[in-house]
Amino acid sequence: MAANFTTQDFTNANVQNARNPHPVYGYAHGPITNPNADWVPNSHAVTEPGRPLPALSAAENASSKPPVPLQVLPCWIEIGVAGSGQMCGHTFASQPALRRHIRTAHPGAVTNPRRANASDQMILAGQNALKQFVVSKGWQKASFLHEPSLTSGLINEYATACEHPFGTASAEDCRDVLEIVNLWTIVMERGGLDAAMNSAARSQGPTSTILAAHAVLRQRIRGSSNGILLLDEVSSSVDKETERSMQSIIKAEFQRHTIVAVSHRLNMIVDFNTGVVMDKGEVAEVGNPQQLARTVDTKFRD
Repeated sequence: MAANFTTQDFTNANVQNARNPHPVYGYAHGPITNPNADWVPNSHAVTEPGRPLPALSAAENASSKPPVPLQVLPCWIEIGVAGSGQMCGHTFASQPALRRHIRTAHPGAVTNPRRANASDQMILAGQNALKQFVVSKGWQKASFLHEPSLTSGLINEYATACEHPFGTASAEDCRDVLEIVNLWTIVMERGGLDAAMNSAARSQGPTSTILAAHAVLRQRIRGSSNGILLLDEVSSSVDKETERSMQSIIKAEFQRHTIVAVSHRLNMIVDFNTGVVMDKGEVAEVGNPQQLARTVDTKFRD
C-alpha cells in the first residue's frame, strides 16, 4: 500500500516553495528542454537517414561530453520533444532502461540519473518538487507525445494521496468496490491490494473496469451523492459483457450525477436524456437518443 500521508505533507512551506529546477541539484521533473538539441554523438552521426539510431552506450555517452552539461535529480524525469511543445512520455520499470532511452532518444539532454549517489538533501528536494507538481496539477496539464504509464512510482503515489481524503480509503473500502465491479478475484490472483499494477499484465477490459472502480471509490469516500461524471470512450476497446457490466455500475452508483459521455457505441448512451451527434467537428444533431434511434435517416443511426 502507498505510504500514509497527511495534508501537511503536501501543504508545508518546503513543498510550496519547491523550485524546479532546483538552483543546486537540478531538475526533478520535466519539461526539460534539451540544451544540446543540435549535438549528435559519433555513432548517430554516421547512421544513414531513415535507419533506426543505434543504442548509445554508457561509455560513449560519458566520452562524448555534449557542450552544455545538465543536472537532474533521481526522481521523475520527462524530456521535452524538440519543436512539438510536448514531453516524451515514455516510462520505464527500471533505472537502466530509463538511462538507455535517454542516451539514445535524447542524446545530450541530461546526465544519467542515479539514485545510488543521491544525498538525502537531493532526494528530499526532488520529492518536494514532485509534490508541488502534483498539487498544482502540473502533470495532468502536461502534453505528452506518448501517453505515460503512471501506475507506479512517486507521481502515482502522490496523486493517489491527493485525490482522496488522506488515509480514509481502507482495504475494506477497496474490496467492497472491487467486488462490485467483479475484479476482486483477479486482484487477489495477482498479489492483492499491495501488488503493483503492471500494464502489460492486464487487458483493456480490466483496465477500463479498474477506472470505473476508482470513480466509485472516490465518490463513496467523498460521501457525495451528486456531481459530474465524465466518460471518454470507456467502452471503445472492451467486449460486450464488460460493456454491460460498466453500464450497470454507472446506473447503480451514479444515479444522481450529471454524466457527460463520449462514445461511438450507441448502447452506452441510449438511456441518456440528450445526445449530441458530431460530424467533422460540428454539431449535426441534438435530441433524445431513443427518439433519434427510431427516426429514419438520422446520423445517429448511421
